[in-house]
Amino acid sequence: MTSDELNSALHRLNLEPKEAAQFLGVNQRTFRRWLDHSQEIPGPAECAINAWIRMEDFGLAWRPDSVTLRTGNLQSIAAYNDYALELTEIITRVTNRGGPASPWVVDMEKRCATLGPIKLSFYHQQNGNFSPSWYSRRDCSPDLERDRHLIDDAIVCIANKYAAINGEKRGKL
Repeated sequence: MTSDELNSALHRLNLEPKEAAQFLGVNQRTFRRWLDHSQEIPGPAECAINAWIRMEDFGLAWRPDSVTLRTGNLQSIAAYNDYALELTEIITRVTNRGGPASPWVVDMEKRCATLGPIKLSFYHQQNGNFSPSWYSRRDCSPDLERDRHLIDDAIVCIANKYAAINGEKRGKL
Protein backbone atom coordinates (compact mmCIF):
# COMPACT_ATOMS: atom_id res chain seq x y z
CA MET A 1 0.00 0.00 0.00
CA THR A 2 1.44 3.33 -1.03
CA SER A 3 1.04 6.57 0.90
CA ASP A 4 -1.44 7.77 -1.73
CA GLU A 5 -3.47 4.58 -1.31
CA LEU A 6 -3.38 5.03 2.46
CA ASN A 7 -4.63 8.61 2.12
CA SER A 8 -7.38 7.41 -0.22
CA ALA A 9 -8.37 4.68 2.25
CA LEU A 10 -8.56 7.21 5.10
CA HIS A 11 -10.81 9.43 3.01
CA ARG A 12 -13.02 6.52 1.97
CA LEU A 13 -13.32 5.32 5.58
CA ASN A 14 -13.87 8.84 6.92
CA LEU A 15 -10.94 8.37 9.29
CA GLU A 16 -8.57 10.95 10.66
CA PRO A 17 -4.91 9.83 10.87
CA LYS A 18 -5.08 10.07 14.67
CA GLU A 19 -8.06 7.68 14.78
CA ALA A 20 -6.47 5.25 12.32
CA ALA A 21 -3.26 5.16 14.35
CA GLN A 22 -5.26 4.46 17.50
CA PHE A 23 -7.30 1.68 15.85
CA LEU A 24 -4.12 0.09 14.46
CA GLY A 25 -2.30 0.36 17.79
CA VAL A 26 0.59 2.47 16.48
CA ASN A 27 1.73 5.90 17.60
CA GLN A 28 0.77 8.93 15.58
CA ARG A 29 4.34 9.66 14.57
CA THR A 30 4.65 6.23 12.93
CA PHE A 31 1.39 6.77 11.11
CA ARG A 32 2.53 10.19 9.87
CA ARG A 33 5.67 8.54 8.49
CA TRP A 34 3.47 6.14 6.54
CA LEU A 35 1.55 9.10 5.14
CA ASP A 36 4.61 11.13 4.15
CA HIS A 37 6.38 8.25 2.35
CA SER A 38 9.26 8.09 4.87
CA GLN A 39 8.37 4.65 6.26
CA GLU A 40 6.88 1.57 4.61
CA ILE A 41 3.40 0.52 5.71
CA PRO A 42 3.67 -2.96 7.26
CA GLY A 43 1.60 -5.84 5.89
CA PRO A 44 -0.60 -6.33 8.98
CA ALA A 45 -1.65 -2.66 8.97
CA GLU A 46 -2.39 -2.84 5.25
CA CYS A 47 -4.46 -6.01 5.77
CA ALA A 48 -6.46 -4.35 8.56
CA ILE A 49 -7.18 -1.27 6.46
CA ASN A 50 -8.23 -3.41 3.48
CA ALA A 51 -10.52 -5.44 5.77
CA TRP A 52 -12.11 -2.22 7.06
CA ILE A 53 -12.77 -1.15 3.46
CA ARG A 54 -14.41 -4.50 2.63
CA MET A 55 -16.57 -4.28 5.74
CA GLU A 56 -17.48 -0.68 4.87
CA ASP A 57 -18.50 -1.83 1.39
CA PHE A 58 -20.84 -4.42 2.94
CA GLY A 59 -22.30 -1.86 5.33
CA LEU A 60 -20.93 -3.60 8.40
CA ALA A 61 -19.72 -1.78 11.48
CA TRP A 62 -15.95 -2.10 11.54
CA ARG A 63 -15.00 0.72 13.90
CA PRO A 64 -14.54 -0.38 17.50
CA ASP A 65 -16.71 2.56 18.61
CA SER A 66 -19.63 1.96 16.22
CA VAL A 67 -22.80 -0.06 15.90
CA THR A 68 -24.17 -1.22 12.58
CA LEU A 69 -27.60 0.00 11.58
CA ARG A 70 -28.11 -3.06 9.39
CA THR A 71 -28.85 -6.53 10.63
CA GLY A 72 -28.76 -10.01 9.21
CA ASN A 73 -26.89 -11.67 6.40
CA LEU A 74 -25.61 -10.24 3.13
CA GLN A 75 -28.95 -10.79 1.36
CA SER A 76 -30.79 -8.72 3.96
CA ILE A 77 -28.07 -6.08 3.80
CA ALA A 78 -28.60 -5.80 0.04
CA ALA A 79 -32.37 -5.71 0.52
CA TYR A 80 -31.99 -2.98 3.13
CA ASN A 81 -30.62 -0.65 0.47
CA ASP A 82 -34.13 -0.40 -0.96
CA TYR A 83 -35.75 1.14 2.07
CA ALA A 84 -38.01 3.86 0.63
CA LEU A 85 -40.97 2.76 2.77
CA GLU A 86 -38.88 2.88 5.94
CA LEU A 87 -37.55 6.33 4.98
CA THR A 88 -41.10 7.58 4.54
CA GLU A 89 -42.01 6.20 7.97
CA ILE A 90 -39.00 7.90 9.55
CA ILE A 91 -39.82 11.24 7.91
CA THR A 92 -43.44 10.94 9.09
CA ARG A 93 -42.35 10.06 12.64
CA VAL A 94 -39.95 13.02 12.81
CA THR A 95 -42.51 15.38 11.24
CA ASN A 96 -45.14 14.30 13.76
CA ARG A 97 -42.87 15.31 16.62
CA GLY A 98 -42.12 18.70 15.07
CA GLY A 99 -39.03 17.97 12.98
CA PRO A 100 -35.44 17.24 13.98
CA ALA A 101 -34.67 18.36 17.53
CA SER A 102 -31.25 19.61 16.40
CA PRO A 103 -29.74 20.28 12.98
CA TRP A 104 -27.20 17.66 12.05
CA VAL A 105 -24.22 18.70 9.92
CA VAL A 106 -24.32 16.60 6.76
CA ASP A 107 -21.06 16.15 4.84
CA MET A 108 -21.89 14.63 1.47
CA GLU A 109 -18.25 14.07 0.51
CA LYS A 110 -17.39 12.21 3.72
CA ARG A 111 -20.79 10.49 3.70
CA CYS A 112 -21.54 11.29 7.31
CA ALA A 113 -23.79 13.40 9.49
CA THR A 114 -22.59 14.70 12.84
CA LEU A 115 -24.21 16.18 15.90
CA GLY A 116 -21.58 16.94 18.50
CA PRO A 117 -20.06 13.61 19.55
CA ILE A 118 -22.48 11.53 17.45
CA LYS A 119 -21.72 10.45 13.88
CA LEU A 120 -23.94 8.60 11.41
CA SER A 121 -22.34 7.23 8.25
CA PHE A 122 -24.26 6.63 5.03
CA TYR A 123 -23.78 5.34 1.50
CA HIS A 124 -24.60 7.09 -1.74
CA GLN A 125 -26.83 4.94 -3.91
CA GLN A 126 -26.86 4.85 -7.70
CA ASN A 127 -30.47 6.03 -7.76
CA GLY A 128 -29.48 9.37 -6.22
CA ASN A 129 -30.57 8.43 -2.72
CA PHE A 130 -28.71 7.14 0.34
CA SER A 131 -28.64 4.27 2.78
CA PRO A 132 -27.57 4.64 6.43
CA SER A 133 -24.68 2.44 7.49
CA TRP A 134 -23.44 2.84 11.08
CA TYR A 135 -23.34 5.31 13.91
CA SER A 136 -20.95 6.00 16.74
CA ARG A 137 -20.71 8.19 19.82
CA ARG A 138 -17.61 9.64 21.43
CA ASP A 139 -19.36 10.56 24.68
CA CYS A 140 -20.76 7.12 25.59
CA SER A 141 -21.44 3.69 24.15
CA PRO A 142 -23.80 3.60 21.18
CA ASP A 143 -27.27 2.22 21.97
CA LEU A 144 -29.77 1.89 19.11
CA GLU A 145 -32.84 1.95 21.34
CA ARG A 146 -31.76 4.98 23.36
CA ASP A 147 -30.57 6.91 20.32
CA ARG A 148 -33.32 5.95 17.83
CA HIS A 149 -34.80 9.49 17.83
CA LEU A 150 -31.35 10.98 17.17
CA ILE A 151 -30.72 8.52 14.34
CA ASP A 152 -34.12 9.35 12.87
CA ASP A 153 -33.24 13.07 13.03
CA ALA A 154 -29.95 12.40 11.25
CA ILE A 155 -31.69 10.41 8.52
CA VAL A 156 -34.18 13.23 7.95
CA CYS A 157 -31.39 15.82 7.78
CA ILE A 158 -29.55 13.64 5.25
CA ALA A 159 -32.77 13.19 3.23
CA ASN A 160 -33.27 16.96 3.22
CA LYS A 161 -29.72 17.46 1.96
CA TYR A 162 -30.29 14.97 -0.84
CA ALA A 163 -33.60 16.64 -1.68
CA ALA A 164 -31.89 20.04 -1.91
CA ILE A 165 -29.10 18.66 -4.07
CA ASN A 166 -31.41 16.65 -6.32
CA GLY A 167 -33.80 19.58 -6.66
CA GLU A 168 -36.67 17.47 -5.49
CA LYS A 169 -39.84 19.09 -4.26
CA ARG A 170 -39.63 17.51 -0.81
CA GLY A 171 -40.02 20.32 1.68
CA LYS A 172 -37.57 20.74 4.49
CA LEU A 173 -38.85 19.44 7.78
